[in-house]
Amino acid sequence: MSARAHRYILLLVLASIGAANAFASLVRLTEPAPLTPWEPAIAMEAVRFTRGLPLYEASHATHMYGPLLTIATAGVLKITGFNLIAARIAFSLFGIALAALLATLVWRGEDRGGWVVAFVLFLAINLRTNFIFVSTQGDCIAALLALVALCLWAHPKSSFPFRVMALALFLVAVLFKQTSAAFALILPIQVLLRGRPFSRRKLLVASLPALAIGLQIALIYAAAPNLFQAMVAVPASIHVSLGRTLSGAILLLATFPAVYLGGAAMLAKSHSITEMDRWICASAVVFLPTAIWTIGKSGSGYNSFLFAYIAMSALVVSQLPSIIKWIESMSAPRGLVATITIAIALLASYFFQFDRSLKLLSVRHGDENMDAAIAIIRQIGPNVISPEDPSLAYRANGYVGRSVFFELDAHTVGGQWPAKLPAQMDREIDRATAVIEVRGYIPLPLFRQTLMQKGFQIMGARTLENSAYTLWMRSGRVP
Repeated sequence: MSARAHRYILLLVLASIGAANAFASLVRLTEPAPLTPWEPAIAMEAVRFTRGLPLYEASHATHMYGPLLTIATAGVLKITGFNLIAARIAFSLFGIALAALLATLVWRGEDRGGWVVAFVLFLAINLRTNFIFVSTQGDCIAALLALVALCLWAHPKSSFPFRVMALALFLVAVLFKQTSAAFALILPIQVLLRGRPFSRRKLLVASLPALAIGLQIALIYAAAPNLFQAMVAVPASIHVSLGRTLSGAILLLATFPAVYLGGAAMLAKSHSITEMDRWICASAVVFLPTAIWTIGKSGSGYNSFLFAYIAMSALVVSQLPSIIKWIESMSAPRGLVATITIAIALLASYFFQFDRSLKLLSVRHGDENMDAAIAIIRQIGPNVISPEDPSLAYRANGYVGRSVFFELDAHTVGGQWPAKLPAQMDREIDRATAVIEVRGYIPLPLFRQTLMQKGFQIMGARTLENSAYTLWMRSGRVP
């Protein structure tokens, strides 16, 4: 089999993966309705920040990400106005930068086009992580900052100022996404993977970023207990299911077959394990258990696999030059079989459950009648709330209300949502004259039951017929 033929096959596979990711990203980046209940709620926390309202207090529930996510979102909305599409696009730039940096670090082939291959494969992790690269969550920002910090710290010629900068970036990354602290653990693990004898001093120095993060968390606990509650205590209280953990481990390890080809290629040249190989192995040692543990938490999503897929994709990408040379050394029949095997492994790795991903593209927290719902709130006037999507009442009347999902997250009982609405949310409903309910992909029968118990009735708004939005009022008719 000619070298050109097997390259054409692999390029066709790459093009398929890239095209699927581009299509999915385009759909997500152009959707005007919120993608999840937490997306508009996080944006409303940014609004609170710009208005000088408190974010972390006992009587108000904030999201479980770090506080810098709110500040970054506020910066985007300050420029663009309350625009979720603009926020998604802005945050997606960090995902693109993350993929570009990974490709630059990991690709070691002589072919310049190989960098594009690496970039596409890293960016396609998006397909396996609930499209986290095109969301308003802080995962990619945190990963990018932590990766830059890791590079600054680990560079052979790293000076004291660079390491101070690296420490700062590690700490900032954690304030976007707490699990990015795992990047700091790669440093001591990489020292240990070198085998004995190793310098205890080098191990101690490599552990400094992790120790600094631990000190940061201790300082947050002492100086800002409400922030600690949201960032650490609430996530720690979420129940970890053994069943979810086992199924998550199987899903992660059994549905990315390309990683085993990469591992086989690395072991085949065990006599020449490189420095990059050690870094990739260290990241896998840290990220795989972290991902399996986080996916076991109740309510977690596939974005929990982001760091694990980074390590696994890095192993695949780093070994592609060796794999290609190996194929080129084969006879034509064997080369064809090997090429088809690699092509299937890559397609299976990135397209596993793609049917589920396609369904996810149509999932929204709301629908095309969002503007009609906002118009109805504006017509009714003040005292209209929308706790399932607080951005509706804000866009209509400037009301900065609570998110019922944040309130439930912050008041878990035994790691599960409580059986009744938290007191602050309950009081907000008591003060309202009308409520817009949003029926999304996460059912919340407790909210509807509470409305009925408090005397609210469904009002037949013509413009909201057959939509995700329902108007509830204590009395009267829709204007």
